[in-house]
Formats: sequence, structure tokens, C-alpha cells
Amino acid sequence: MNIYCPNCNFKYEIDDTKIPDGGVDVKCSSCQSIFSITPKTALYIKNSDQVIYTASSPDEIIDWIKERRVLREFEFSRDKTNWIKLEEIPQYKELFDKITLSVPTQKPQIPEEEKFTFTQSQKFTPNPSNSVASTQKLNQIKYNDYDDSKIESISLHSLPKRKKGIWYFLIFLIIVAAVAFFKKDLILEYFNKLKNSSTITATEDLYSEGVNKFKKYDPPALKDAITNFNKYIKDNPKHIYSIAYRALAVEFQLFFLYYEIDFNKNLRKLIEKIGDNDRVSIQDIDKNIELYTKEFESLKKEMQPYALMGTALDPKQFYVIVSMAMYSFYMENEGDFNKYRKEAESLKPDDEFVSFLDILNKTRSDENLIESLKDLSKRYPSFIPFKYLLAQYYFMEGKYEAASVRMESIIPFQKNHSLAVSQIDILEFLMKNEKLLENKADDKEIKNTTNENKEDTNTTKTDQENKVEKETPKETNEKKVEVELSFEQLMASADKAFERGQSKTAYNNYKKALQKKQSAKAASQMGWILYDWGNLDSSASYFKQAISIDPDYSDAYLGAGEAYFANEEKENAKKYFQLFLQKNPNSPEANIAKDRLKKL
Repeated sequence: MNIYCPNCNFKYEIDDTKIPDGGVDVKCSSCQSIFSITPKTALYIKNSDQVIYTASSPDEIIDWIKERRVLREFEFSRDKTNWIKLEEIPQYKELFDKITLSVPTQKPQIPEEEKFTFTQSQKFTPNPSNSVASTQKLNQIKYNDYDDSKIESISLHSLPKRKKGIWYFLIFLIIVAAVAFFKKDLILEYFNKLKNSSTITATEDLYSEGVNKFKKYDPPALKDAITNFNKYIKDNPKHIYSIAYRALAVEFQLFFLYYEIDFNKNLRKLIEKIGDNDRVSIQDIDKNIELYTKEFESLKKEMQPYALMGTALDPKQFYVIVSMAMYSFYMENEGDFNKYRKEAESLKPDDEFVSFLDILNKTRSDENLIESLKDLSKRYPSFIPFKYLLAQYYFMEGKYEAASVRMESIIPFQKNHSLAVSQIDILEFLMKNEKLLENKADDKEIKNTTNENKEDTNTTKTDQENKVEKETPKETNEKKVEVELSFEQLMASADKAFERGQSKTAYNNYKKALQKKQSAKAASQMGWILYDWGNLDSSASYFKQAISIDPDYSDAYLGAGEAYFANEEKENAKKYFQLFLQKNPNSPEANIAKDRLKKL
């Protein structure tokens, strides 16, 4: 079933079976307004030939009975499984009793005047005398004897029924032609309205598709979203949501371009250290920097009219305020940026866009935003800019594995995200060459020893060589034995890797530790890592495993709630958030659980 938000016309496809009989209140993800929806109930009628017909309501079945389209022996059902005869339902039985629906068993009787039965005695035989008399009368009539004064005036009532119908039809055509001639402007306007109404659904789909493309937060998709919004605004020039989203689409393109330029500049320094390779060349990086910089400057000019158009229509609309805040940020107008940021916060303090504006504000300082971004990525798992920015911070710190994992966590929410796919490939290349980057020494630090040191080395060379020869052990065929780490060592190693953002290493060590000993912490940490990777089902399983190991381990309840919340399993999310608050009502994370419960 397709439904449209009554406020912004955003289109949703909803499964009828999941809507309660009494209806339900829903919240539009586009404009945040709340409205009610009710299920479309279907009723089924099965005839004696087992053919099933669908009625939209009981009133339609009543109309069918009155029209004698269904019989009392036909069967009725709501689910196509349990059937009952219509005559067994009181409201329909009463109607059947009033209306005779039985099929006649005999042919209808023909009235006496219409009977034509011929017997042998009634056969027609011409009367010669009558025929002669008729011929004589005809011969006596002359043309000159024709008296037109005897002609009676013709009226519609005196005409036969067939001719009367033709006359009525001709009169009707004359009236229609007259109305069409004198009211042609109104008629043309009516047909234009009909033509326009047929395009309403298509235009609404343009807006809905534009919002869906925008929420992919991928530069190519953002460009397509702008195209959709432009087409929609052409027919709906005052649709504030389309105007605001169009401005935001341009501004998020600027956000990604800014960090792509920064990423390529840092990558260039690393490739200079690695040297020539088949994967990344300095020439390609320079071309990317030049291309992104030109596009960035071009979009800054394009951004202004889009942003200002929204304020002219509705300066207090939330998305307009957010777009103006981002516009002020990229125009480097700090005063306006802070003003709009605070206005947005006063309207929706818990919104993802407000949190994003707060992060933009903090990027101006040297503050390390990794912890803040990790928390926001958990709170708003589908908001890709948080994951993307977190990966950039890990990259700048040289934590390539952590950066790669954060980029990979984007893929479950947006398959084939252009920036994520591209950077994952480059980050894996850097991980392979990480040792080379760490061990690469600066040529200036390499110095030759002095001549005196050389002489000293030469004088003692023989003695030193003899000493080394004596101390060097003989080669043996014995294989080196790998040292197996204890549970405590594996947990300590996993914790360190987790803190450094090396989630793959941490995951493997937690898994090994869990195999050695049942640990609620190990299972819970694996749950959080899988949550960050976007594997929500497995994440919830590990959190529940942690609870089964230690029912008092409260962190696992919070994690299970977050995993179910991100997976839109509302009942399970509600259950685990409530259990977490029972275990830890005064913990710092209690506010997160309370906020989630409000949204549920």
C-alpha cells in the first residue's frame, strides 16, 4: 500500500498486514510530522464455481446483493481460509429475505396479446375480393386530390418509440454543442486540470526519490537528488522541503569534497615515502586534488541562491535553518553559523543534523573528535557523514586498519558508496606497506662514522669476528614453537587493539579469548565491533551471549538495545533498553537509553 505524508508528500510503501486494525500513528522521516494510517481491509466472496472476488468493504457486498450479483449460497471470508455462507451472516440474511435472488426455474410467461400460435384452420389465405377492392381504391386516388390541409402537426408524443429516441438524441447533441460553444473556456480549463492531476503522482515520486537519493550521502547520488528537486520545484516553486533539501545536497557535496582534498594531500606524502608502485601514482593524486578543488569552488558559488531561497519562503523551517548554518560555515561566517546552529538546536536538540553542526563547529579546533564521532556513529548508525569523518580522523593518525573498518561500516547502509569503496582500496594498500612507512628513515639522519671509528673497528675486527663465530649457535633442524597466549594476554592484547581502532585485530583476539573461557566482556566487545561494521544481527547475538554468560553485565543490555534499534526491531530494542535502565539507572549511558525509548 502506498501512502503519502500529508505535510510534505513523501511517499512510503507499507505492508498492509503490519498495520493494526485500529490504525497507527507514524512519523515521517522526511519532515518529522506525525500522522495516522489505517489498514485497507479486504473481504472475499467465493461463488459456486470456486471463483473468488474481492470487496473493499461490507457496503460493497451489500451493493452486490441489491444488484443481484451474488446469491445467498455464495461464501464469505476475510482471510481466504475460513469460509461461511452469506445467508448465515445476519446482516446479509436479512437483506436476502427482502430481495428475491432465486434464479427462475421456468421460462417467463408471454402475455396473451403477444402469443402467436398457428393452427391449420388459422393459416393465412388471401381473399381475392378484398384484393380487387383495394386495387380499385388505389386507382381512384389522383395526385391533384391530395389535400395538405388535412395533415396533422407532428409531435414527439405521436411518433413511434424508436423515432422518439432519435429526436431526443438530436436535441441532446444540439444542447451539448451550444454549451460547448458558449462555455469553451471553462471546459478547456477542466480538461487541463484533469491532465495535470494525472501528473501529481509522478511529481510526488520525484520528491520522494530525491529525498531517498539525498540520504545515501554519496556525491553521485547527491547530484541526482539535486536534479530531482529541481524538476519538482519547477512545478511546485514554494515547496519548502524540496528547496531546503536541494540546498543541503549541495552543502554535503562541499563537505565530502573538502575531506577528499585533504585525504589526497596526506596520501601524496605517504606515496612519496613508499615510492613508485602500480597502485597509486603521484600524478593521479595531483589530478584529483586539482579536480576536487575546482569543483569545490564552483559549488560554493552555486550554494548561495539555493540556501537563500529557503529563508525567503520560511526562515523558521528546521531544514532551512540547517542549510543556512552549513552555508555560513563554508562561507566562513562564524557569527551566522553559530546563530543558525543554536536555532536548529532549540527546535530539535536530539536531531542528527544538529549533532553534525556541532561536529562541524569542533573541526575548527585541534580537538580530537574520534570519541565523539564513535558515539555519534552508534547513536545515528544510518547517518553516513559521521562514519566517513571518523575514518578521516583515523587516517590522519596513521591508523589505516581502523579507518578501513569505518569505511567498511558504511557499505551495509549504502552499498557501492563511491567514496567508501575507493578509500577502502587505498587503505588496504597502505596497510600492506605500513611497515615500510614505519621503518622508512630520513636520509639526513644516516651519517657515516668518522675515520677514527673506522680505524678502531679495523683493529678489533679479527677479535670481534672470532667472538661472533664462537657465540653463533649451530643451525638445527628444530622448528620454532609458537607461544600460545593465555586468556588474560589475549584480552589485554584485544583491549589495546580496540583502543587504537584496530578493530579486526581486536575482534580476532576477543574471539580467541572467548574460545578459551566464557567471558561476558569478550562477547560484548565483539558485539560492539560487529555493530560498528554494520552487521546488526550478529552483533545482537553476541550481546545476548554476553547476557547469558553474566546476566549482571549491563553493557551488553545497552548494546543489544542499540543493535535492535538500528535494525528497526522496536519491541526488542525497547525491552533491552528498559532492562539496561533497571540494571544501571544512574550510569552516564542511561540518558542514551532514555532518549531511545522516547523515540520508540
